[in-house]
Amino acid sequence: MVVVPAVSAPQLRLDFLTFEITGPSEDASPVTQLMKNSGVVADDPDEDGVPVTAVGQCLTDAFSVSNSDGPNPPTICGTNTDQHSESVQ
Repeated sequence: MVVVPAVSAPQLRLDFLTFEITGPSEDASPVTQLMKNSGVVADDPDEDGVPVTAVGQCLTDAFSVSNSDGPNPPTICGTNTDQHSESVQ
C-alpha cells in the first residue's frame, strides 16, 4: 500500500498495490435484523418487503480507515489489488 499525500486539497488517497483478504458474503439466505428504533428483533423482510441478507457484507475480514477530520473511506474486503480509496478531510 502507498499513501499519497495531496498537494492542493487536504485529502488522503490509499493505493493498494497488492490487497487480498476474504471477500464479502455471497449468502442470500434471509437473516435476522434489529429493527430501527424499536429494539425488537425481527425476521426478514425489511420495510420494503425485501428479505434482509448478508450479501455484500464483509463478515470475516475487513479493512477500514479512520479519518478524524472528515468522512471515513468505506470499509472494504476481498481483492482490491491495483485499486485506490480516497477521503477528503
